[in-house]
Amino acid sequence: MSVPAEQLVNELKALRKGLGVETDDIGARVGRALQRVCGVEDGDTGERVRRKVRDQLNVLIDQCHPEQQNLLRAALGLDSAAPRMYQERIKEIADTAFVDPRTVQRRIDSALVRLTQLALETRRLVDVRKRPPWHTLDLRVVMSFDLRVPEVYETRRIVAGQDGVEEVEVGLTLTPPPGWTGSGSIEDLGVDLLYGGELSDGMMKARNRIGFVLRLPEPLARGDEHEYAFRVKVPVERGIAPHYVCTPRYQCDRFSLHVRFGAVLRPQRVWRLAGVPPLELDDPVWTGDLARPNRFGEVHTSFDNLEPQLSYGFGWATGQA
Repeated sequence: MSVPAEQLVNELKALRKGLGVETDDIGARVGRALQRVCGVEDGDTGERVRRKVRDQLNVLIDQCHPEQQNLLRAALGLDSAAPRMYQERIKEIADTAFVDPRTVQRRIDSALVRLTQLALETRRLVDVRKRPPWHTLDLRVVMSFDLRVPEVYETRRIVAGQDGVEEVEVGLTLTPPPGWTGSGSIEDLGVDLLYGGELSDGMMKARNRIGFVLRLPEPLARGDEHEYAFRVKVPVERGIAPHYVCTPRYQCDRFSLHVRFGAVLRPQRVWRLAGVPPLELDDPVWTGDLARPNRFGEVHTSFDNLEPQLSYGFGWATGQA
């Protein structure tokens, strides 16, 4: 689907009004043409829309003539100054250049036309084929240490981003059983699929990262939703990491986590992990808001709009740090 140049120019002119990209209702101000140029997708939060638009427009403006760069950044509210209304920004430019504000307006209009040409010439339109095949709408996890063998229950609802999605890659952080050679049955790993397809045998992706492939009952078309659930038994003798997190590969809209420590594992402190780089999870210095387990040793939290490749969940300490 091509983007008409006139439509893109008009949307840029609409965006510059008021506070420009700093406007509160940025999601409503970005039209379809600008969405395609900047990679904005349905469901993006206002801040995510703002970030995508700001980043892409700055990339395009960098390719313009230096005089046009200053005009465009001021016109669209991309300059580093505090947010100001459009007419204030025009007046500042006019006063600095000792010209009439109407002259500045004409120069900005001309620069917006050039910006539109660059957007179309550089072919930065989002290609549907580059969309992630799927992303998570809702992930619900219950982890219980208050059982003979600790267990994790995960229920995930996904939505297809492409047509013809037949399988989903699943990754779990697990300590393999003694003698495990790097591949083997899911039963040996303590993984049971409860519903939603058929799970392949596990393959080691890293020292304690196991990958599976979930074969779906039928192919998904773009926009189709699907839910699956599985259980993981985590024998204490294998060792349990002092945290439980979700580190999404693709976008994750919502993640809720309920951990029941019970009488088996009473941590001295529990803290919330929100957007932590995975390499920092084993850092002995804890960071994050403290969470207080209830009288049954339970904590619960939830996260919205998780960033891919960052970790969210709980960390805990059972001894003095």
